[in-house]
Amino acid sequence: MNETKTTDPLTVYASSNQRRRKNARRRRYVTFGILFTLFLFILAGAVLLILPAFRITKITVKGNSHYTEEQILNAAGLRVGDEIFATDWDAVVSDVKSLPYVHQTNIKVRFSSVTIEVEEEPLYVARYGPYWYTLNRDLRVLDISESEELLPAGTRITLPAITGLLQNENLEFTGTEIDRSYIGSFFKTLEEQASADRITAMDLSQKFNLSVVLDGTCRVILGNAEDLGTKLERAEQILAEKHSAGGYAEINVSDLKNTTYRPLSSATSLAV
Repeated sequence: MNETKTTDPLTVYASSNQRRRKNARRRRYVTFGILFTLFLFILAGAVLLILPAFRITKITVKGNSHYTEEQILNAAGLRVGDEIFATDWDAVVSDVKSLPYVHQTNIKVRFSSVTIEVEEEPLYVARYGPYWYTLNRDLRVLDISESEELLPAGTRITLPAITGLLQNENLEFTGTEIDRSYIGSFFKTLEEQASADRITAMDLSQKFNLSVVLDGTCRVILGNAEDLGTKLERAEQILAEKHSAGGYAEINVSDLKNTTYRPLSSATSLAV
């Protein structure tokens, strides 16, 4: 006896609906893919059109005193009109920092405005023989000149005897067996002192007889390298209390328990 298979109309209807849903979903995916690809093309085109519009319209230089704004910009290689996104900012920082008197460099970009912030080296001017030398805090020779007036302004410094003095090289001292670490400690202490900017001259030639000149008017005898920060602060207190009338003076804070102050008749006694 032959059996005849019959198809449930409900099953046929369900299968047809599934195919339609799959086809509709596939069409949506294809449509979405086309639209997304078109969007990417439009976005890329817009970026290519807009990028040239992101140009530098203003450049500000801050923190410079030894260099002019033009010298900083020449080192940076930046000009108004340069494309912001086409600029290698790491290279700009490196180029500015390569200037002898620049210690640190920071670049800030805000919309189309660029700010170059520089921190310049504290400069020290020393004389050896017929020449004048500009040194940084590491005692590296930055400049050599036959005239002090041709060098940038800096703090006059007297150091121990040297054997080596070459451009872009650190000073080499005689008697290498003698500990010179007190000089580095002195500079490190200065970084933390508000009075550092007031020092116009310093004598670091003798470890146990250090001295500085404040504001070009007061010689401060510090003695050894111990408690330098405290000694400088005490000297400032004495200045505020006893030196209000102006003129020249000498303060001895080598012994913090027995500090002294005495007026001087002229600036000649300030020589360090």
